[in-house]
Order: sequence, then C-alpha cells, then structure tokens
Amino acid sequence: MKDQALWFLENIDVTGIFCPKKLGSGAFHVDKRYRKGEYVYMPDDAADKIFFLFDGRIKIGAYGDSGKEITKAILGRGEVFGELAVLGEKTRRDFAQAMEDTTVCMISANEMKTLMQDHST
Repeated sequence: MKDQALWFLENIDVTGIFCPKKLGSGAFHVDKRYRKGEYVYMPDDAADKIFFLFDGRIKIGAYGDSGKEITKAILGRGEVFGELAVLGEKTRRDFAQAMEDTTVCMISANEMKTLMQDHST
C-alpha cells in the first residue's frame, strides 16, 4: 500500500482534484501564497499536511552535517511534496522553500489517507 500510495502522489497532477481554485470549494483544502525565499516547512516541523504546487517553484533540501545546504529536488506546477506524511512520517527531515512567488494547496495527511482509501481499487 505504501508503494502504491507514493506512486499515486508522485505521478498524477492532483492539483485539479484537490485545489479549491479548480474545485470552487475549500471544504478541507487550503491554498497559501509564499514569497520567494519563504519556507513552507523546515526540518523538525510536524508532518501533518501534503502540499500540491499550484504555481511557482519549490526547492526541497536538507542540511548536511557541516550545515551545508543540499538540494534534493526542484519542483514545479502540479507536483506534490510533503507526501511522506501519508506514509507515517511524523516530523519533517527536509525543508521546502519557495524559489519564486508560489501558491500551494494543502490537505491534511489524515484527509488524504481517507480519500486514498475511499478511491482505492
């Protein structure tokens, strides 16, 4: 189930499914704007949300033992990040930082788990 859930989150542009801008409903979805350089989350933050990149770019990274920044991924429109929250991650190990003005849609990890269970085959 974990591998299947991760594949789903990484391979489908789900912004059209979950973003209130597309749905016209914000029942459990939140969209938030981040300015260039702002952090969406930092290491040790609670991993309780999944993020869908509506527009802009996000850098996913970590800090090495020496404090040097390590870039793991650069994400663009339609990509998902923070998905390890669905797989049981309790606190973030990485950071997510806006590389330009960026809008993300968020859904709680619990709501996402419920949606995935409701739509599993």
